[in-house]
Amino acid sequence: PFYGSDGSAALRAGNDFKVALIGPGVAASHGIERTHKKGIEATIDLCMAYIEKHCF
Repeated sequence: PFYGSDGSAALRAGNDFKVALIGPGVAASHGIERTHKKGIEATIDLCMAYIEKHCF
């Protein structure tokens, strides 16, 4: 699938940023309607693990 974000739009506009897009996988552009609770929980766990490893 193709995913886009404000970050990818900024890169296409010629800006030199480091960007990332984190979230549960979805099957449509409006993924909120099809997102499983476990996907949200796994995304939170991933973010927390990164923060605990790199920010403290």
